[in-house]
Amino acid sequence: RRLAPATCIANSLPQPPATFPLRPPSPIGYHASMAHRPAPPEPHAMLCEHCGYILDGLPPGGACPECGQPIADSDPTLRHPSAWQIAPRGSRRRAFRRDSREILLHPTRFFRHLTLHGAGPAARAFARRHWILSSIVFAMAGAIHIAWFYDVPLFIVVFPLPLALLTYGFLAATTDFAGFLTAYEARYRGLRLPTQTVRIGLYYHSAHYLPVAGAALLLTGAHDAATHAGALRNLPDAHVIYLYALAGLVIVSAGYLFWTYWIAMRNLMYANG
Repeated sequence: RRLAPATCIANSLPQPPATFPLRPPSPIGYHASMAHRPAPPEPHAMLCEHCGYILDGLPPGGACPECGQPIADSDPTLRHPSAWQIAPRGSRRRAFRRDSREILLHPTRFFRHLTLHGAGPAARAFARRHWILSSIVFAMAGAIHIAWFYDVPLFIVVFPLPLALLTYGFLAATTDFAGFLTAYEARYRGLRLPTQTVRIGLYYHSAHYLPVAGAALLLTGAHDAATHAGALRNLPDAHVIYLYALAGLVIVSAGYLFWTYWIAMRNLMYANG
């Protein structure tokens, strides 16, 4: 007599009723990782300025164990105050132009060698000058656009003061708010970017508002001049193209400002000096 396979015998036995958990299992791993966020390095810890590895106790002539870059690249003495910060009163205008040119043309080099010690008040004063200049240029561009959009003479538009004051307040508030958000995100991710450091970077980053304002003035001014000269008379879609160009300028400017913002933060988040 042949025996039935074991699987057949098992399937013929009565099965217990199916049971379902009353609640899904708690994702312990997720909550554990969220509860133990990485703590930012100590303020006086020596970090590799390439990758953020803590270099305390390692010989200065060696290499970073994490990225292999020379430890000498992270020497705090490589950082120094900006020309604006240390300039005497009589030469501050020249120092302002020098630092502005360096920030606009070589932002990585500027922020990679910028010290954070005592830079707060000077950086804020530097930003105020750029906010004023950018606000005036933005106000000129806004006045030209408003005059065209509402078809009124340019001199009727209440030009400099209201628009410039609004723009100045917007730039100052946006800078401070971006500093708060950046510092909060850095704490969450365990990066050494306290609010004061972030604000110093953003204050010097304010130099990048000026080319954006200049591009806006150039676009609106060129469109206004071409309209009054009659050069757009035979182009029925010229004004639509202008509006598309203005929208494109906003998008490109946002990308440019974020890119330069990241350059500043990337070169300050592991700063040792």
